Amino acid sequence: MIKKNKLNQLEDFLIKNDIKPEQIILMKSDASNRRYARIYNQKKSIILMDDQESINLEKFLSIADIFENLGLSVPKIFIKDIEKGFFLLEDFGDETYNNFIQNNSEYDYLYESAVDVLGILQNANIPGDLEIFSENRILKEVSIFLEWTVPYYFGDTKNLILRNNFINNWKEIAKIIHSKSNVITHFDYHIDNLVWLKNRTNHRRVGILDFQDALIGPQVYDLVSLLQDARINVNEKLQKKLKNRYLKSYRGSKDEFNLIYDFVGAQRNTRILGVFARLKLRDNKVGYQKYMNRVWENLIDNLKNPELKNLANSYKYFIPKEVSEFNG
Repeated sequence: MIKKNKLNQLEDFLIKNDIKPEQIILMKSDASNRRYARIYNQKKSIILMDDQESINLEKFLSIADIFENLGLSVPKIFIKDIEKGFFLLEDFGDETYNNFIQNNSEYDYLYESAVDVLGILQNANIPGDLEIFSENRILKEVSIFLEWTVPYYFGDTKNLILRNNFINNWKEIAKIIHSKSNVITHFDYHIDNLVWLKNRTNHRRVGILDFQDALIGPQVYDLVSLLQDARINVNEKLQKKLKNRYLKSYRGSKDEFNLIYDFVGAQRNTRILGVFARLKLRDNKVGYQKYMNRVWENLIDNLKNPELKNLANSYKYFIPKEVSEFNG
């Protein structure tokens, strides 16, 4: 979890704050360099967050304050030391959405509560200091696909004409996605970042984690993250049910919703394929490869939208044979 040269600083941090752990258990890490551990003391537990990027910690504090003021359930921050990169947080427990879904046959109401949280987020006043999902960022994110996913499958970067065609097709779509970026967006709203807090009520039963990347983005972004999760298939019946629930608070027509949903889905899934390939090729993290076919399936589903015909054509040279066969 923590580099050797940080161990003394961690010990000093715990001593300074009168924390005498009886047990420290490392927790499963995510795709970032952020690390977590559960600290037990007198049968109580708290979460140690270790992030050596001070800007991430400052963003975490800022977004936590925004979400808490909206009445959402985010972990309380007990102790913070930005200089050393350590936070001590409230422990929401192990009942992540992922764990709950794996162990229960009925879970629609968890998703419904998560959708209700989005209604609260998207009706909130816009903070002045949040980054906006810009055209430049949108294009940089889809470029990760060219830089890492294409070499992952083909061993090269294909030719320059194909790459330029791909980016040119994305430019107009990036403008549209940016123009619809007008609400607070969690940006990583998936089942491993949501915890079921059964002892709370209404939308506060949804514990929200890893929100430091929040920005001003399209209304549908977090819904896409929830329904097109790389980690699990959400069946079509449940997707339809949740979309209808979401549309009650959507500021726009159903046709516009369907269009932007697929635009955002295509962009997000393209980025994720790039990130997962990069984790394997650059960082030797192989745990995310098992999800790549599911992400491809979601992407190809988005590209079926007639308004994305030109973009879909620019992908056909980059889709590996095994994925093409899988999707017919």
